[in-house]
Amino acid sequence: MAQKLVESVGASDSYQTSERLHGRTTTRSTTIYPVSAQLLPAWAGVKHIIAIKRTGSRWEGKKSRRRLVDFHETHYYLSSKDWSASQFASAIRGHWFLENRLHWVKDVTLNEDNCIHRGGNAPANWAMVRQFLLSLARMLGTNTLPEALRCMANQLEYVSELLFGLSHQDKPIKSGACSSANSLAPLVYSFDN
Repeated sequence: MAQKLVESVGASDSYQTSERLHGRTTTRSTTIYPVSAQLLPAWAGVKHIIAIKRTGSRWEGKKSRRRLVDFHETHYYLSSKDWSASQFASAIRGHWFLENRLHWVKDVTLNEDNCIHRGGNAPANWAMVRQFLLSLARMLGTNTLPEALRCMANQLEYVSELLFGLSHQDKPIKSGACSSANSLAPLVYSFDN
């Protein structure tokens, strides 16, 4: 239905970006189409259909059989905002940044969707444990969660320093600790601007 509506009206604004990241090349074209509320009466206040077309190439398959595959995707969004195409592109990209940074990591790396803890408070408790693990991994400054897990394995002294502020004089750190552990730089958070 969205595609038919888009084809029946002219675009009011468009914006395009390209990036090469993680071995993928992606071009995103954001196009704004005005739509009258009479065409979509179920959506109160709707003013625009936003079409995001993603094209590019990405790696697919296991490491031994990886190949570069072209992709073409179109997603449609409805909005009551009077924004430019670049503003919509930024907002939609920001949403997916959060989705990929948090939810995808929990679902894929920590296998949260297949959690076997189902009764009582167990699901909420395990969700907090997983979120704590992600926060700790980000404090370590590693690039990936598996890298952080390898860094934390058998490095309880370093983890306790991060968590409780114990100095390296209190608990010696093994010489084989991950690179950020060797610096022993204190973590300081400033809320002043």
